[in-house]
Amino acid sequence: MGGPWVMRPLRSRCGRREWKRVSEKPITRERLLRILDGQAAKTAAVIDGLDEATLVQPARDDGWAAREILAHMAWAYEGFLSVGEGRVPGGLDPSTFNLDAFNEERRQQVAHLSVAEVLEWLQSARRRIRECIEQSDEARYGEVVHTPWMGDHLRGQFLVFPALHEGGHRAELERWRAGLEASAHE
Repeated sequence: MGGPWVMRPLRSRCGRREWKRVSEKPITRERLLRILDGQAAKTAAVIDGLDEATLVQPARDDGWAAREILAHMAWAYEGFLSVGEGRVPGGLDPSTFNLDAFNEERRQQVAHLSVAEVLEWLQSARRRIRECIEQSDEARYGEVVHTPWMGDHLRGQFLVFPALHEGGHRAELERWRAGLEASAHE
């Protein structure tokens, strides 16, 4: 069983929003893995049956394609994993970090990837965080980890954030797919 800690209110230092309380439930290895697996299954269901031509179409008003959103999920897993392991993601300078600029730069860097490559990357990133969770010491989930762009959070939070982040973007993909299906029936 994990420590007696619970998720607490989060405040983003990215300057975009204040995060809401995530959960009152204690975070355990079992719960983290259940959340991770659940999000992966839901994302797979949203894109099931869609071909490459469809997944490279814009899925958001800002022009991001479904493929790019899936790639964003992968690089977010990697970033949160590095913080959970006590490293600065990608050698970023936290004093000048701009989330929107970073995401746009990464979007341009992965533009050449096929949907299959993006999905393999996402699976690989999920495997890496799963391995980290499976090998982690639950007693350390309650340790405070400081990041200049996100503030102080518990180590366990950085292990669950990527799956919750995936859930938020999966919801965007669900709305997009519903729009595609509605258009097909018109």
